[in-house]
Amino acid sequence: MSVADKASILISSKSFDPKAYLTAIHPNATYQDLNTGINYLRRAIDARSEAVRVLVEENFDRFVAVKSSTDALYQDMKDGLLADNTEFATKSIKEHLKNAASKSDTVFLPVLENAEKAAKLRSTLGVFERSKFFFNLPGSLLESIQAGRYDVALRDYKKGKYLLESRPGQLLPSSPGSNTDIQQKRIFDKVWSAVEKTMDQMKAALLNRLKETSRTLDEHEKTIEILLELSTSDKPIWVYFDSQHKYILQKVKTVYESSLAKVTGMLSYFYQINI
Repeated sequence: MSVADKASILISSKSFDPKAYLTAIHPNATYQDLNTGINYLRRAIDARSEAVRVLVEENFDRFVAVKSSTDALYQDMKDGLLADNTEFATKSIKEHLKNAASKSDTVFLPVLENAEKAAKLRSTLGVFERSKFFFNLPGSLLESIQAGRYDVALRDYKKGKYLLESRPGQLLPSSPGSNTDIQQKRIFDKVWSAVEKTMDQMKAALLNRLKETSRTLDEHEKTIEILLELSTSDKPIWVYFDSQHKYILQKVKTVYESSLAKVTGMLSYFYQINI
């Protein structure tokens, strides 16, 4: 059944159709049934009309008084509260709302601005907290090198290199290609340049350690491992071999010269005795 058909059989609908209603609701009703129904409806309507008439008669004065009061109230509102110049009672409300908005701006805007500044400050502090390791790296590397903790310096250097190459957004978040991104790249380059300079000093110090023959074999092995981790262009193993070679040659030369001096002395002594 369509919407229009449903509306035609609804008694409360404006498009109510008695014929459609009887056809849909009472398709099997006889003429006698319909005649009985009509008589019942007439009696019900007459009874309701009588009740309404009695109600109006008993409360007529009240109806008149209410009608008069309503008319007077409407006229007062039309002349006062609902007058055209009051924009139908909205003008004063608009003015109050406007004043309230102005006062709220005066009171709350500084609070909101300070809250925004505080949020930006917290965000900046959070960024620097996450980036503290990277920006402190040149100084921390130098401290580790001066303390002889070369393994710690190597570990921190590799960590900083990983952050710079793989996760720069964790250090200072920015949009690629923006002015901020370009400025941040300059900052990263400056910090990393200082890091590489410090690591070059460490490489030079470790290469010099390999030339110190007074150190143990274990110390030399650890030094070579660190230099190989740093992928230095110098060959740390050959530096070690070369220094050991020179040391051995010097030792041999010293022993030779000492022995030669002793042999020469002995020969001179025997020569003098035989004379």
